Amino acid sequence: MEKNDNAGVSPKKQSKLKGFILKNKVTVFLLLVILGVFSWGSFKNYRLKAQFEKNKMETEIRDAIRLDSIKSASYELSTKVFSWAIRSEMLRNNTEQVDQFFLSFIKEPNVRKIQLLNPDTGKVLLSTDKKEEGQVLSQLEGLKTDSLTAVRAEGSLKVYSPIMGLNTKLGLLIVEFEN
Repeated sequence: MEKNDNAGVSPKKQSKLKGFILKNKVTVFLLLVILGVFSWGSFKNYRLKAQFEKNKMETEIRDAIRLDSIKSASYELSTKVFSWAIRSEMLRNNTEQVDQFFLSFIKEPNVRKIQLLNPDTGKVLLSTDKKEEGQVLSQLEGLKTDSLTAVRAEGSLKVYSPIMGLNTKLGLLIVEFEN
């Protein structure tokens, strides 16, 4: 008995298939080329999509970092300008006007809290949270600073700005912003 390589396919059908392939060599070749090109294109498309997603994520992270640094710089600048207004009123001993500035500035978006401290004792002179006035803050990292300093903590940004008089430090302004 002869062994048939294509079990289940009759010799007659096998010869018809071979005959068709032999008669249409160019067509079969072109179909194989088209199938190969399609497979290659699909693979390239998959790789491009994966690369695009990777680049998109990297761009989003980089932009978030840039946006965060721009926000921080903006908060620092607004605190610096705000401290100048506080300084001019403190030189005149006009604490009522300083309190009015606090009440006005706290209404700005992302401003969480404002405090004015005595730089020598750490005592809260004025605050937007009236319960804190008169309290002494211990372990305050910005109390000894002589320049504008920003510190991130617990989902917020605290900007410390010393209020300088002619030859002494009049106070320490702390503005806390939401992140």
